[in-house]
Amino acid sequence: MRFLKQSRVLLMAVILGSLAVGQAKADDAMMAAPTATPGVMWSGVFQAQDNLTNNGSNENLSIAHMRVRAAVAVDGEDTLVIMPDYGPSTFTLLDAYGLHQFSDLKGLSVAAGQFKVAFGDNRYLTPAQLKRTSYDAIDALIPGGATAKAWDLGLEVKEQIDEFSIQADAIQGAGPNVLVDTNNTIDYAGRAEWKNSDFVLGVSDYLGQGGQGATYTYSSFQNWFNAYGRLTVETMDLRAEAIFAPGNANGYDAQLSFKPVSWFEPLVWYETILTNNVATTNNLGAGVNLWAGKKTRLSLDVSFIGLNDMLSANTETVQFEEVF
Repeated sequence: MRFLKQSRVLLMAVILGSLAVGQAKADDAMMAAPTATPGVMWSGVFQAQDNLTNNGSNENLSIAHMRVRAAVAVDGEDTLVIMPDYGPSTFTLLDAYGLHQFSDLKGLSVAAGQFKVAFGDNRYLTPAQLKRTSYDAIDALIPGGATAKAWDLGLEVKEQIDEFSIQADAIQGAGPNVLVDTNNTIDYAGRAEWKNSDFVLGVSDYLGQGGQGATYTYSSFQNWFNAYGRLTVETMDLRAEAIFAPGNANGYDAQLSFKPVSWFEPLVWYETILTNNVATTNNLGAGVNLWAGKKTRLSLDVSFIGLNDMLSANTETVQFEEVF
C-alpha cells in the first residue's frame, strides 16, 4: 500500500515539475544558465516532496521550494541579485543584494543587502550540490535552529586568492525579511575555505545574540564554530562536518555517496548530537538519487532517528527536483 501511495505521489511530482520548469539546461554549480536577455543570468530550482512519518501513518505532499534567481550585471563591476522562494504556504524574499567586485583589487568584493550568511557547509551549497533531501539533524545546532533561514540582512566582504577565500559578515541576526531587529544588536560571521577540484577544507564561525525565533534569541553574545571537509575521488563524494554550539552541544555529520553510472547515486550518512557529552540525537540514513539528466533527479531517502532502537521510527522522503 505504501508503495502505491508513493508511486502516485511521484507521478504528481513529475507532472508538477514538468509544468513548472520545462527542460533542464547544462550543468553549472551556481545554477546559472544564460538567457537571451543581455546582462541577466537566470537560474532556479523546483522541488516537490512527499514525506511519510510515524512509519508511514502520516503523509504530507508539498512544494518544498520554487525559486527563480536573477543576477543582473549592471556593469563590469556591479551585479544586482534577486531570488524569491515559495515554500509550504510561505513566500519569502531570500537573495536581495548588490555585489561590487573591485577591478583594480583582484579577488576583492563587497555585498550589501540580504544574502546567505557565511556559516555552515550544507547551508552554503546550492540545491544541485546537495545530496540529501534534509539536513535537519545537524542543522538543529546552527544559529536559529533547523528551521532557520540561511539568509540575513547585512554587509559582507570577501577576498578570493587563487584556491583560498575568506569572508566576513556583519548581519542583523534576525533572518530574512525582518525590518526590526528585536535585540538591537549586530551579529558577525566569518568563513575561511581552501578548495580545489578534488578537496575542500573550511571553517566558519558565528558570534552574536541570534534572533530567528524566541528560543534562539540570547541575552548575551554566543559563539558557534563549524569545521567541514569534502573529498571527491572520481565518482565518490565523502563529506564531514562538525558544529560546536552554545549550551555544550556538539554535532557531527558524515556522508558518503557514490555514482557508478550517470543515472544512479546511492548514499549513506550518520549524524549525532552530544549535549554535555551525552548523545541526544542519532540519525542514520540511506538514500538514492535517480538522475534523468544532469539537473533532473528523483531522490528517495530514509532516516532512522533515535537513541536506542533507531529502527523503531523512521522518516521516508521522496523528492522530485529540477534545477535550471
